[in-house]
Amino acid sequence: MQTKTITYYSDGDVVVADLHVPDDFDEERKYPVILQCQGFTGIRKMIQPVFAEYFVNAGFLALAIDYRGWGDSGGERGRMAPFEQVEDCRNGFSWLEAQPFVDADRLGQFGASFGALITAYTMALDSRVQAGVATGGVADGYEAITNQRTPEQMAEWERKMAEARRKRVLTNEVDRSLTVLDIFIDPDSRSWEPEYWEAVPAWRNWMGFDSMARVVDFRPIDVAHRIEKPIAYFLAEQDIVANTDSFRELYEATKEPKKLFTYDCGHYTWYDGEYLEKSMNDACAFFLEHV
Repeated sequence: MQTKTITYYSDGDVVVADLHVPDDFDEERKYPVILQCQGFTGIRKMIQPVFAEYFVNAGFLALAIDYRGWGDSGGERGRMAPFEQVEDCRNGFSWLEAQPFVDADRLGQFGASFGALITAYTMALDSRVQAGVATGGVADGYEAITNQRTPEQMAEWERKMAEARRKRVLTNEVDRSLTVLDIFIDPDSRSWEPEYWEAVPAWRNWMGFDSMARVVDFRPIDVAHRIEKPIAYFLAEQDIVANTDSFRELYEATKEPKKLFTYDCGHYTWYDGEYLEKSMNDACAFFLEHV
């Protein structure tokens, strides 16, 4: 597999992405492409190349993007804005359409963790996406950041979100009091995330409660009924990061054609080993059938 770094614009900001292609890539051919969505604050250099290799081996090209404000892309650093991330994906599809080696009638979307929410929302708006795979998500942004917090803890966060919104409006001061390590308090995240935080310096972005307010406003479940093309939901039965009941609600809110895959694993377990192999083979088979 070869990787080519490309750029395009999204509402005036530069988006940096990696286009993964086979070693025998031929620019005279037309290829189907899978656009890969990051998880919560994720960047294209984390895990995405592993997913891309499966897609490339199955005959696709794969485009993994850094959302605005994250990784190498432009925009306000640490701005977590899911609606803007949906636009970054849609603009990525527009870039793909313009490439002579892309079959614009064969575009798919893959999203892991919070990327599952981005995938579902994008598909509700953009008919160019012929099929999608959403893995390990929830129905809405509020559920995503609730994680294992109590109602009392969430009430305090809601107060801080409202305060951060007001401060931004009145003073343009941006809250930078949080990192991703503060968001997910479950044992699995506390075990997995610090290692990546140390190993991937480009991931170390600070954000704040104004970003959390934008996350809470993001509700794919409200638009899931508008998804017209085939979508597969991959659910980890032992997931304690993303509420599985909430993810099932997103599946139920989506009309046919759809498919639910379940795996006896946790949220991070399918990032390597047997569940990575099984789920990615299932994803490739789904895309080969529908893209």
